[in-house]
Amino acid sequence: MERCGDALQGVFCVNEPNSDSMLQVFEEFKLSGKVPFIACDSNVPLAEALKNNKISGIVLQDPVGMGYSAVKTMIDHLDDKEIALKISTGQTMATPENVDSDEIRSLLYPERFSGTEFEPEKARYTIAVVAKEHTHEYWQFVHAGAEKAAREAGDIKIRFEATVR
Repeated sequence: MERCGDALQGVFCVNEPNSDSMLQVFEEFKLSGKVPFIACDSNVPLAEALKNNKISGIVLQDPVGMGYSAVKTMIDHLDDKEIALKISTGQTMATPENVDSDEIRSLLYPERFSGTEFEPEKARYTIAVVAKEHTHEYWQFVHAGAEKAAREAGDIKIRFEATVR
């Protein structure tokens, strides 16, 4: 903000931690809602800022869908099924105008991992899902999707591991 001053015409942040920090900076400089700001990924403060027109939009990923699709794709691969060479992870733009739609709400407030891992009676496959860390809510959403795919299959065990503890 100090480097750009009045010349700042807009901001895009590439992930949730940067977006969250930029929201705090905008609020500190009393620029919320005055300078176009597009965030990426979401948390409760960013979702609330979107609802209150303090930010222009949020590029949303679908971490639950990513965890689900990744496990389903691995099962297909292990079963020697054909795998698509390109699998969309889906991105959606949330705006103040669509923030209350069911689709956007499900991406702004995704399903978290319940804390209970699915334990099949006899696992056909054990699949490791390796994330950056265990505790950040984004990875909890990915974990929820992975567990959902395992439950649907009925005989898959997920080992959710993290590179940072």
